[in-house]
Amino acid sequence: MSVHSPRFAIVIPTRKRPKQLAACLNAIGALTYPRDRFQVVIVDDHSDEPLDDVVAPWRDRLNIRLLHRNEPVGPAAARNAGISGLDTEYVAFTDDDCTVDSDWLTALAEHFRHHPHHLVGGQTRNALSNNACSTTSQILVEVAYAFYNTDPEDAAFFASNNMAMPLALLHCVGGFDAAWRTAEDRDLCDRWRRAGHGMSYAPGAVLHHAHALTLRALWRQHVAYGRGAYRYHRALSQRGAGPFRPALGFYRRLFAHPWSHCHGLRKLTIFTLLVYSQVANTVGFALEKIGW
Repeated sequence: MSVHSPRFAIVIPTRKRPKQLAACLNAIGALTYPRDRFQVVIVDDHSDEPLDDVVAPWRDRLNIRLLHRNEPVGPAAARNAGISGLDTEYVAFTDDDCTVDSDWLTALAEHFRHHPHHLVGGQTRNALSNNACSTTSQILVEVAYAFYNTDPEDAAFFASNNMAMPLALLHCVGGFDAAWRTAEDRDLCDRWRRAGHGMSYAPGAVLHHAHALTLRALWRQHVAYGRGAYRYHRALSQRGAGPFRPALGFYRRLFAHPWSHCHGLRKLTIFTLLVYSQVANTVGFALEKIGW
């Protein structure tokens, strides 16, 4: 199709979620973007079972590669492995538990037409609205976007499951920091902006996140986020940002959210889960601080 459509690589780190990956690939297979203008790179972060059978149905329909890691290295290192050797203009990242809308790449390409050198974040929607823990986790992302990206043309944070950028600039800033297991997207966004590059929001680049969470999984997730938050703020301090100060405005928005966006008893349920998640976050922050 049109040679004027920029070339993309879609990089997907995955680990132990073959069913989710299959759904992710089904959605990518339905993209309306010209097939000869994008490729897919899947990085298997040492899953228990081989993923060749999941990928095989797409080998004749997509330009697709499956890379295997000999040991689990985490999503940041997996993404770096995925971009190694690529020569596309842009790289887009998503996760194995996400399904993109059919015009996802088209929306990103249109956004890059106006902002060719930006790191761009798309709109992520919760695919499991009946799961209160999954809803809570997604609300945290939505509030973070509203708080840190008040100007969509001058954004400060996007999650790594729905972001894209010029491949050459990603290499220039050093890619993802492979030492980070969580908060690697926060770190990348900070380094990107410190390098003088812009960030902007593309709400038309929509995907749906199906991360099923239990109470225990929500706790573990946010303990890990708290650990990442400590490392992130320590890195900011080392970069000259000064001492850590909690973003009180963020927490005001966060805890007000269920009362204005939920109905009935769900208001109290989501509020309680938000408090629960932030207790876990605080525990993770403290554990990382004391090196435990």
